[in-house]
Amino acid sequence: MAPKQFVPRSNTPVETAVESYLRKESSLGRLRPATIRNRRIELGRFARFAVSKKIDHAHEINRNLVTAYIGSLNIGNATKATTVVIIRAFLDYLVEEYLLMDNFLHGMKPPRSFRPEADYLAREEIDALFGAIAENSREKSVDRNLLLFSFLTVLCMRVSEAAGVRLQDVDLKAATIWVHRKGGKLVKLPLNTDLRQKIDTWLEKRKEWPGADSGWLFLSNRGGCLSVRQIQDLTKGFLKSAGILKRNMSPHLLRHSGASFYLATGTDIKTVQNLLGHSNLATTSRYVHAGEKAMEDAINGWGGTASGKQMSKTLIRNSHSGRGDGND
Repeated sequence: MAPKQFVPRSNTPVETAVESYLRKESSLGRLRPATIRNRRIELGRFARFAVSKKIDHAHEINRNLVTAYIGSLNIGNATKATTVVIIRAFLDYLVEEYLLMDNFLHGMKPPRSFRPEADYLAREEIDALFGAIAENSREKSVDRNLLLFSFLTVLCMRVSEAAGVRLQDVDLKAATIWVHRKGGKLVKLPLNTDLRQKIDTWLEKRKEWPGADSGWLFLSNRGGCLSVRQIQDLTKGFLKSAGILKRNMSPHLLRHSGASFYLATGTDIKTVQNLLGHSNLATTSRYVHAGEKAMEDAINGWGGTASGKQMSKTLIRNSHSGRGDGND
């Protein structure tokens, strides 16, 4: 007997299916708004490519189309692998809605990628960065900026996590802060004395800012929420002011640097994994950097007791004197 031919529930256009998928994910709270925006861009690009290849309806999507689309992208293999994951999730939705017979991407191997060793800041560079923040921030912004960059470095926050902190997330009495992570996860992190002092100082200054009655912890000069793009621009500007040039001049460099500092000074890798919010320990292991000095110390310590490294009480100096003309 011949196999029964697949009949889609409806002849839904690809672009319409994309929007239906994103609405469902948003309404169920399975994806954050920022993720929805990013997937709309990527899947919208895929939908336009499909239409250009005369694939107008969701049930017509096939392996050759996806392969051709991935091959047409002028991006690295790591980014291509992420694109495959995004399209695969979309195809899962199509199968669930009886708009596609099966998800052929579950059998497709993702593009192979080799991650270059990531940049990170040494302790001296971190100190130089915070010195540049203190010297080049506007007088009214210096306390905000020092706290913001402490969150990125000491608490190893992602830039979206730092931008999304609200006043209600901070509890100075309990010395904790709630962080909104990927996938809607909410985690509580401890605050050290230095961070509590910086928060307290900024909250006093914040009362004088436009938008002080809003719920966001970090405000822009116009009174709105300090955006991810603004934080990215601040990061690049302060790194340049400090004379620091890396391949990656983004806030993620600071997250990576904080994690690398903790690991280099003896913090257990599982603790760092929890701080970063990684589900896979292998991801955290990329933050371990074994330089020549570290290898020399390890070899010299063989057969004897290596001298312990004492964890610094704070990652940065609690100093923010100076003023300048930094941009928001």
